[in-house]
Amino acid sequence: MTIRERRSPLHLSRVALALALFAPLAHAASPTDDAPRKTDPALRSRVHSLLKIATDQMQQRQYDAARKNLLKVREMARERGGTIANELLALTHVYLGAAEILEGAHPARPLYYFKAARCRDPGVRLTGWLATQPAVAEAFHTVKPPPGGLPHRCPRPRGPDLPVRIQALDCPNPDEVPEGHDYFLRCAVAPTLPIATVSLFYRPTFSVQFEELPMRQSPRGWWTATIPAPDITGKSLQYYFEARNASGKPIVRNGEGDSPNIVLILDAEGCPCD
Repeated sequence: MTIRERRSPLHLSRVALALALFAPLAHAASPTDDAPRKTDPALRSRVHSLLKIATDQMQQRQYDAARKNLLKVREMARERGGTIANELLALTHVYLGAAEILEGAHPARPLYYFKAARCRDPGVRLTGWLATQPAVAEAFHTVKPPPGGLPHRCPRPRGPDLPVRIQALDCPNPDEVPEGHDYFLRCAVAPTLPIATVSLFYRPTFSVQFEELPMRQSPRGWWTATIPAPDITGKSLQYYFEARNASGKPIVRNGEGDSPNIVLILDAEGCPCD
């Protein structure tokens, strides 16, 4: 042993004592996933304020404004909720379901939101003004917490590179989708066509009209859109695509209103993707 390597028993005992004293402090300073964050109370207060605004909008029958407000709250809870995300998402889904009922939407839409709320927090309850609305209370209490535990956010598939050859408006999409899941769709447009915009048209269950969704062009070149999970109900869903030039004139379609594409809707167990 060299001189530098030698340590006295007294020196070693002092080192051990220091390590024993500082170890609990180092452990306490390490944050855990389950520990509440300093931002949680502020975020909870902000969400409740926005839910109050949505309630006022529903009372004034401004359902579109309330829905937009609530969808923003949902994204806030998803992105910043952390340890209280399930609590905030459950509340937000209750309010979204209530807005659908009060506006007179098809029953499948509010039931989707109530099921998602029960998944996030089985003990979530109706409170305040919502609890006084008979139609809301009746629908809410028919939904029980489904098996399967908490849901995960359904991953959005990463689109492949554009095909080398594109005929016109080519839309290679799955022909099956689980009930209560977003349906992500994509199309490729031939570069020789003078296309400025592409739209997705789909017919929700028990609707006689097609809803239009504008599609966005991804960095990979695909035109994409998503049919929201609450509209993925029943046995099947009809849809088609239309591409227009800069003047808004239709140039090419994939499917037609009279002859649409069809996706089969499969039974899904457990919690929906919210």
